[in-house]
Amino acid sequence: MMKANVMVVEDEGLIALSIQRTLRNLGYEVPAVVASGEEAVRQTLALRPDLVLMDIMLEGDMDGITAATQIQECLDVPVVYLTAYSDDHTLARAKVTGPFAYLIKPFEEADLRSTLEMALYRHGMERKLKESKHWLETTLNSIGDAVIATDAHNTVAFLNPQAERLTGWRQEEAAGKPLADVFQIVDEATRLPPPNPLNRALETGIATDLANPTLLVTRDGEECPIDDSAAPIRDEQGNRMGGVLVFRDVTERRRIEAELRRYRDYLEELVEKRTWELQQAKMAAEAASQAKSEFLATMSHEIRTPLNGVLGMAELLLGTSLNNEQRRYASILVQSGRTLLGLIDEILDFSRIEAGKLELRSVDFDLREMLEETAAAFGERARAKGLRLRADLAPDFPTSVRGDPIRLRQVVVNLVGNAIKFTETGEVAIHLRLLERDVAALIARIDVTDTGIGIALEAQARIFESFVQADGSATRRHGGTGLGLAISRRLVRLMGGDINVESVFRQGSRFWFTVRLMTSGANEQTAPSPRATPSAGVPTTFKARVLVVEDNAVNQAVATAMLELLGCQFIAVDDGQQALVALDQERFDLVLMDCYMPIMDGFETTAELRRREPPGQRRIPVVALTAGVNKGFRERCITAGMDDYLSKPFSREQLAAVLSRWLDAPGKAGETPGAEPGESSRGAGNALPRCSG
Repeated sequence: MMKANVMVVEDEGLIALSIQRTLRNLGYEVPAVVASGEEAVRQTLALRPDLVLMDIMLEGDMDGITAATQIQECLDVPVVYLTAYSDDHTLARAKVTGPFAYLIKPFEEADLRSTLEMALYRHGMERKLKESKHWLETTLNSIGDAVIATDAHNTVAFLNPQAERLTGWRQEEAAGKPLADVFQIVDEATRLPPPNPLNRALETGIATDLANPTLLVTRDGEECPIDDSAAPIRDEQGNRMGGVLVFRDVTERRRIEAELRRYRDYLEELVEKRTWELQQAKMAAEAASQAKSEFLATMSHEIRTPLNGVLGMAELLLGTSLNNEQRRYASILVQSGRTLLGLIDEILDFSRIEAGKLELRSVDFDLREMLEETAAAFGERARAKGLRLRADLAPDFPTSVRGDPIRLRQVVVNLVGNAIKFTETGEVAIHLRLLERDVAALIARIDVTDTGIGIALEAQARIFESFVQADGSATRRHGGTGLGLAISRRLVRLMGGDINVESVFRQGSRFWFTVRLMTSGANEQTAPSPRATPSAGVPTTFKARVLVVEDNAVNQAVATAMLELLGCQFIAVDDGQQALVALDQERFDLVLMDCYMPIMDGFETTAELRRREPPGQRRIPVVALTAGVNKGFRERCITAGMDDYLSKPFSREQLAAVLSRWLDAPGKAGETPGAEPGESSRGAGNALPRCSG
């Protein structure tokens, strides 16, 4: 603990030395001993002692009381008076200066020690109290809230500047007045004075808030909305000493809240309006999309139906005795019809993809075999242009993978077809590589390269966009919808990959894409695998009776002519009712059922046929014969009880492939000896293997 500095003011030299010696013996520091009041003031200001031991009676013009008064005007230093006189007049003068103690000469050392310690302690406590009071007043004067403090009798003891501003009362005017005179409030709704919150706080002993919107009535009669809270002030024993009231002007907050409510109502109205508009727009878009899908499906059906007659009759014509010129004309008809069919399929695929309705299948297949067959299918076209078409297929690629071979082949066909179309000399090549493989899946990369005309750099960035063609000018040499590559990119991305292009104008192009395929037999939920459609080795004649249900005379003639060439006996009817009559009168091995017919359509007819079939009797295979391609068609066919699907237009080979799945042919492997015509070992109730809807 540091020693206190005590300055001695005494004009008697011997007494001063004695006091100095005594102080040092007691452990105090004595920075100076002076003999006059003037010197005492100067030294105190210069040395700043902790205490001044001041003789009252000093020689000169300034006695000890006057010196103490000047010192305390400048510094907060405690003064203990030394005096040999105790008359009332001297004591009265001394009290004005607020001395901390008196020592009557002569005094004992113990008296000096106790007096100084008490004076220093008292000064320290008063200093802390002053600091706390100053800190509290500064805080209350600085905060934004108004504060009113009351005493135990609920009279005003303190107002901070914010409370003065809000109430209109100054501190000195409000002090001692009842709180109700200074803090006047009314209920905003009832205009009646509510219970004083400070009274409630004092009664309950806990802080209390105003319950209702309240207005403060100022000294001048003005009103402003306020929020407030009140809390009791109690001593350590819990006795009530007073209370404190804190309140604030909420005019601006009310304004902001009103603005926020206005904006909230506006936004809610706007959101409601926009939501309604979006719902209407969504409904309109869905209706437009549905109308577009229905239009495309209808147009596809309406185009496929006569196209089936054109292609069917042209192919049948090619099977007759024709001269070279007639054969060339018939071949042009077939080629043009197939081109038109390809355009229709592209538009329908694009529509399904745009609507998010295209679903991929997952079946086991041999990718290398599929690519080899694709290359073989384009062989004649490549040879006709003098091009070399080769397939470089990874020998280490698995023989069986799981994915959608139809859509994968569609992408390859599009790329290879484009490569041959835009290449005049050189070669077109198909490359297959295995990039990654794990237990459940693999990543395959397929490249199609050519030595054709190439693609300009500025066109490469847009080549995969819908309706974009590398040559979009009016003088372009090659046809097309501009959808092939856009559809291919969408299909590849659905299969977990992406497609890219590299090309040098007039030097050739390389298209490549990756797909994620499951390892054959991987544990995943997939659609049931359809039976493969036979191509090579399909019988050319069948020992069967077939019922053809077709309302279109041309398509009926095409179907019956093809059946006749395939060795089948047949009966043709125009609608479902005639079909049921024929089925009641005669026995058939298979039914080719058109789906859309007047009077009674194919769905109703098939359902009625299944209902009439006696339990345990052989189920007659029913093959849907239709140009319908809208979504849900497959499910509708299955629900009606159909077994297979033949899409118009169809060729004799496609019809033969369907018959092969359901009928026995003379000499066909697996024929049951002695079986009746059409009774194969396939059984009944097979799912539609080719119905894609």
